[in-house]
Amino acid sequence: MTRMTLRRRRWSRWGGGALGTTISIAMLVALVTAPAASSAPTSSAPASGVMWGAYANATSGQSIFDAVTSLEGEVGRKIAIANKYHPFSDHSYKFEQWQLDRGQLPMISWRGTDATPDAHRAADIAAGRYDDVIKAAADGMKALTGPVLVRWNWEMDQSPGDRQYIGTPAEFIQAWRHIHDIFVSRGVTNVEWVWAPRAASFKKDVGPTFYPGDAYVDWIGGSAVPIDNYATFSDLFGAFYNWGAAKDKPLLIWAGIQEKAGDPSWKANWFDDARAAIVNTMPKLKAFVYYNALAPKGGSYFADTSTQALAAFRQMGQNANFSAMLGDAGTGGSSSSTPPPTSSSTAPPPTSSSTAPPPTSSSTAPPPTSSSTPPPVGGSVVLTDDFEDGDISDWDQSNAGLAVQKDVSHGTWAVRAVSNAAGDNTFATRTIPGGGRYDLVVEFDYKVVDAGSAVSLAKLMVLPSGTPLCLNMKRDGSLVTWNGATRVTADGGTALAKGEWHHVKIEVMVNGDASDVKVWADANLIDTLSGPTSLGTFPIDAIRLGNATAGRTYDVVFDDLVVSAP
Repeated sequence: MTRMTLRRRRWSRWGGGALGTTISIAMLVALVTAPAASSAPTSSAPASGVMWGAYANATSGQSIFDAVTSLEGEVGRKIAIANKYHPFSDHSYKFEQWQLDRGQLPMISWRGTDATPDAHRAADIAAGRYDDVIKAAADGMKALTGPVLVRWNWEMDQSPGDRQYIGTPAEFIQAWRHIHDIFVSRGVTNVEWVWAPRAASFKKDVGPTFYPGDAYVDWIGGSAVPIDNYATFSDLFGAFYNWGAAKDKPLLIWAGIQEKAGDPSWKANWFDDARAAIVNTMPKLKAFVYYNALAPKGGSYFADTSTQALAAFRQMGQNANFSAMLGDAGTGGSSSSTPPPTSSSTAPPPTSSSTAPPPTSSSTAPPPTSSSTPPPVGGSVVLTDDFEDGDISDWDQSNAGLAVQKDVSHGTWAVRAVSNAAGDNTFATRTIPGGGRYDLVVEFDYKVVDAGSAVSLAKLMVLPSGTPLCLNMKRDGSLVTWNGATRVTADGGTALAKGEWHHVKIEVMVNGDASDVKVWADANLIDTLSGPTSLGTFPIDAIRLGNATAGRTYDVVFDDLVVSAP
């Protein structure tokens, strides 16, 4: 396959850095005695202007590819940087390669953990306990055919107990350096490291205490996605910019803004003020990335929450000062912010050639994959199985009633659950790689060959035996859910035809009494199975396919399982 070679201007080396606040003697000694490290040899920061990017949150029925092209259709241009969240043990970079193939700069927001907060993670990383995970990430990113921004464990200055807090400043610095050094040792030269505390932490000189040193940082970032806080752009990012501008580094802002009740022009004015402030007062800012999403803790930060807000956001993106693209740092990149066709949000990402055109107007072609498995809807893929290898030995199979069979699937193989005369259970369980998840999207196809009774289709499980949510099918073909935490059954109502393939998507957010469930069948949201609920407080550890209740009569085929996490 022909790959695009991106030529970028070589940046000068930077000297050793100093922390912007008072630190402990022990921490200072650790910093001074740490071996020097080389940073990325090049930078994608534009020579002039600002790269204008976004995190495009996939909504109902969308893949992350769709979300990007849909946003581009709204704003009338190609975005320069597209962000994707990656749990610590997720090393799938198809989305990033897709961006590079269409002339965009990927940004990986790589968490320090998978799902569960871990205040000891930084110390464990520095001690080498996660070297295999880090090496796999390094090798995966090295294989990309262009540069990539890596924003590792952003907002590390959160309070102990919060998701992004993984240790003290000294522990975080040692972990950052350890990861950086592993990447260097494995010859990774296309990664540009983005250090990004909360912008507000610079007002209290907290964020700078986590700074790993100039030799270990390529970009300095600051993030602000306030909840019910209507501060001005300058108030949110002024202190961050003043601190970062003293460094010889390109700066990156990550921002998200809600609408203000009773003031329909407030958000639009915020975008206008941000554009003017960046152009007139922030010459060292080289990237602006907008959080175009629905926040996990509530609040819509989508740019199109009002017609006024979208118009101002679009105007910002089409301003000449925000037109910089990948390649503008050096010898004239070939990229352009000219928008791709906007009549469809499902255009396939090109994978066969680096010179492939941007997505076309076709709405029928999915992003190409190596199998019939559909692309993820929720975000980072953590588990897939299309059963095309004809084997389910990597599943915890309960008995021989569940088996892989030919000629019953979309492709060649699928897994089939058939009841026997004894009424034995027929199911298999698969643990989720990387540990339990509080936010999860589970998708699969199924076909009912015959059903003489109700039958279990899938369970989302807390090991060893807990079942927060079970998806069942009644004898007439309608779907029902059983909530193991509240012990309540919900009925979907509409019967789905037997003998035909159906696609199910289950999205859960586990957060005690503030949990949420959404269920789709054939791309249609089932309202009676969806909504706020309680799912307990433990993460989902495993997925089960098939029937786990004895004494039922059925013949059901499963195929194309995809499990993803935001």
